[in-house]
Amino acid sequence: MHVTPNSQHLSVAVTRYRWEIDSFRRNAAICAKLSKDPNNIYLQPFEKTCAALQSYTLGFNFFGQYASSCFPFTYCPHINSVIVDRLDDGLYLPRPHFKAECPRGSFCQQGNRFDVCIKFFFVFCNFFCLLT
Repeated sequence: MHVTPNSQHLSVAVTRYRWEIDSFRRNAAICAKLSKDPNNIYLQPFEKTCAALQSYTLGFNFFGQYASSCFPFTYCPHINSVIVDRLDDGLYLPRPHFKAECPRGSFCQQGNRFDVCIKFFFVFCNFFCLLT
């Protein structure tokens, strides 16, 4: 466990058993086969699981956890000094210490990301997202 000197960020290492890692890799292999052959009747029961884990990778989040004492949608980029900031529109915070550009299909206001591009709002969102 590591707490930053300014007490805004906490990182914790997570131990994983070998079977958990093997299970994750096996699931990734099933999803890869399913994406190549979506009509495979033996792999179709895994379709919802693969959709849910589409962007999940075997990385930091698998072996660690992160927490922050920063207020929601407040940018806290430093680990030593207590400097907090609000973000301009068009940026959002995946984590309190990391800012990113708003992806197409969403709009971002003051560090918060809104995914409103569902069928009902599709025309409005495409117009609005082009402006941000």
